[in-house]
Amino acid sequence: WELKVYPTDFGDERAFAVADKLIAMIEENGLSERSMINSFSSRLLEYVYNKYPGKYPLHGQGIYNCRRSKDDSLLPEKDIFDWCCLYPNEKGQRALESKENFAYCVENGILPCLCIPDVLEDYKLAIDLGCKMFTSNNIERAAEILSELGAR
Repeated sequence: WELKVYPTDFGDERAFAVADKLIAMIEENGLSERSMINSFSSRLLEYVYNKYPGKYPLHGQGIYNCRRSKDDSLLPEKDIFDWCCLYPNEKGQRALESKENFAYCVENGILPCLCIPDVLEDYKLAIDLGCKMFTSNNIERAAEILSELGAR
């Protein structure tokens, strides 16, 4: 579940209320065990981390040299995130060229995720680096590639 009502855009009170309402709906529908909370707001993920400790895996957007959060948390993001989507460090660079971001995640117990082109070689390299989740624009092709690599 991606929280898109950000404190920077709508204020803490509204953003946190939306997070609470989403979590209430998840719990009412028995989806807690199958849910992850994602956001481009580190402050919002920190709120969920503090209010619902250990209940939901938290997925941040960028960390270390490829940070993409819209705001800052008080706690280090490495202590909040269970998963993290990794991005290129520089414009024009591919996310896979930023191996230090993978290493940072692995060293800190964060599971790395990537949004990459649906190309077998990129998926293989990402898996070799420790990537555990992908965002894809072509889910059928992504499934084929993961099957070819024995990762699905």
